[in-house]
Amino acid sequence: MAAKKPSSANRTPIWVALIGAAALIIATLIGIIWSHNKSPSPKDPDLKGDVSYTGRVTDVHTEGPIRNASVTIEEDQNVQIQVTDQHGYFNVSLKQDAKAVRVRLEVDGYEKFDRIVSLTRTGIEPIQLKPTSLSLKSSPTPFTDAGHSKSSPTNKQRKLDEAINRLHGSGENRKP
Repeated sequence: MAAKKPSSANRTPIWVALIGAAALIIATLIGIIWSHNKSPSPKDPDLKGDVSYTGRVTDVHTEGPIRNASVTIEEDQNVQIQVTDQHGYFNVSLKQDAKAVRVRLEVDGYEKFDRIVSLTRTGIEPIQLKPTSLSLKSSPTPFTDAGHSKSSPTNKQRKLDEAINRLHGSGENRKP
């Protein structure tokens, strides 16, 4: 007895099911691709961090970069802390609707910077800091090419002691 060939009526539901499944997969892929390529509307409430704010911190007199300055950016309740790089730059991401931020800068040897900065400008925000008056505590220690200090704190103390002794006379010659 020969096997019967299935009739075309029996094969139709299989083809319909395969075509339906393929259409469903294609529609899902198109939806995923479209949603990822959709450009966000400025009115999207969950759109965050798409505005970049960049600043460069320099010395007001030399116009040289100030590195390792502590930068605090306050935007409403959001506070970000950065440190300037070797060229004096810092960069933060802010909410798209931010109009102004409070910028605070602190670094040894310079006056503090504390200002409200408008974000309507474009480009890099130039920030110049004024050096504070020189003091032994805040002045940088000079370094040799080998990276060792030319004057150590003990040498400074010894020189100060010698100068004080010259002004007041040697401690051996003084009477109590």
